[in-house]
Amino acid sequence: MEVVYRKAVIEDLPAIVAFVDFWLTGGGKAGGIPGAGHDFFVPVGRHESYLAKYHVLLAGYAGAIVGWAVKTKKGVLIHLLVAATFRGSGIGSEMLRRLAPEVVRSKFDQSSGDPAGFYAKHGYVKAEGERLGRKKNIDIFVRPGVDASAYTRRQVVRRGVEPNRSTNPNLSQTRSNRMATPKTLTTEETEKLLYELLWQSHGLNIKPKGYRNHTIALLMLDAGLRVGEVVQLKISDLWFNYQPVTSIIIQPEIAKNKTERIIPVSERLSNAFKKMHEYIWSSTTPIGRRYAFYQLQHTGHITTRQVERIIKAAAMKSLGRPIHPHILRHTFGTRIERKAGIRVAQELLGHKNLSSTQIYTHPNQDDLRKAVDQLNDKGMHTSAKVVESFLSPDLPNRPDTSRTDRDMG
Repeated sequence: MEVVYRKAVIEDLPAIVAFVDFWLTGGGKAGGIPGAGHDFFVPVGRHESYLAKYHVLLAGYAGAIVGWAVKTKKGVLIHLLVAATFRGSGIGSEMLRRLAPEVVRSKFDQSSGDPAGFYAKHGYVKAEGERLGRKKNIDIFVRPGVDASAYTRRQVVRRGVEPNRSTNPNLSQTRSNRMATPKTLTTEETEKLLYELLWQSHGLNIKPKGYRNHTIALLMLDAGLRVGEVVQLKISDLWFNYQPVTSIIIQPEIAKNKTERIIPVSERLSNAFKKMHEYIWSSTTPIGRRYAFYQLQHTGHITTRQVERIIKAAAMKSLGRPIHPHILRHTFGTRIERKAGIRVAQELLGHKNLSSTQIYTHPNQDDLRKAVDQLNDKGMHTSAKVVESFLSPDLPNRPDTSRTDRDMG
């Protein structure tokens, strides 16, 4: 087997994104490939940053990428991924030898296995101290003689090495204090975005793709699902016994923390399921085997990258700025916390630790504006009128959101 190793260039970006998406976000696992996993998602913007700033090494076979690795300028290996079908062939070892990193940042709880033994076999030693990351699931391996504690906090974020907090009291603040308040959408922004996703500049006719994109967004806005969970839902998870489900069960195999959770379905989400069945799902057989949001060829589910592009394009047209799909989940979490409390939000969001949910307890711009408005005895009305549901018998006029006539594709 002749494998070609070379440094990646910007022209490789589409192929790199496709390779990493397939092996890290569940594509290989959904295809039933042994050894494939579903661990995390790397945004395309981060790939671009890697290519611009770091050493990205590719392994190719028969014109296709079979291995990908990223080493920072400071000699820290932050990614090493080999296609499951090529593991055990020595590709990972050769990539590690060529990059020769001083430090390795490694997740030990990957669904494809714990790589600790691999790095130990190549002479790396696990650094002392507690594991890193929000989930405490990152180990640091170093070459003998390398002092990992010499790295700063900035290097922790960018290069994966934890600082020595015992010798630096300025770093002793808690995670909840360090975390920024999540960005959310106002009610008016939410309705504008949903309207654009539904209509997609198609005049008076809503196309099936509009119902699909609208429903995808609602699953994050009204059910708090992660984008990686949305794309892996089956039709039978949302439509059962000839009617929409009343609760969505997130199975452990698609949940980020591998824990099942049950989320009640809102009225407008239930109505969206009805439209999906009427215009899309009813023509799909057998219904129980199909993904709810599938590729045109029905061979697999829509990717997280595709959802990211859909939401970004709709936001640019309706809000005048791009947003990431996770902001929709943040919006759900913030609203639930304010209405039902932090424990309910934790349960619905599927957070293992309460500290992950505490970010939603901080005031956002809506809270600050309402507080100021209350100082006026007459009560200023700052929120815009909510656009009526698309399922209403009388469709409303489209709001002026300064869109172009170009279809989002």
